[in-house]
Amino acid sequence: MPANTTIMYANIDGEGWFDLNYYISTHMPLVVEVWGPYGLLGWQVLKFVASEGAERPQYSIMALCTWETLDGAKRAIAAPESNVVFEDSVNFSKLKPVHHYTALVEGSWQRG
Repeated sequence: MPANTTIMYANIDGEGWFDLNYYISTHMPLVVEVWGPYGLLGWQVLKFVASEGAERPQYSIMALCTWETLDGAKRAIAAPESNVVFEDSVNFSKLKPVHHYTALVEGSWQRG
């Protein structure tokens, strides 16, 4: 069953910068190269926006990686070759991300 990993970066003024262009154009292709063999199916980068009545969201950026299986995601992240992915983070942010595994329970998608 498909699974996701979410990698979220806090919305902190002044303490951490985030180079979104580098993240999308350089880091995410590296993620695909290293984690593709473990069943990475695709990724999305999302920017949080403030909810109505809220000053700012808790997080700024989130990457959503979709995997063939949860086991494949866990094996990829634990693999020694993943160090290059984690070490690359200094090139786009000083922030430490929050990471979660998620398993698909049910879903519905609209075709356009």
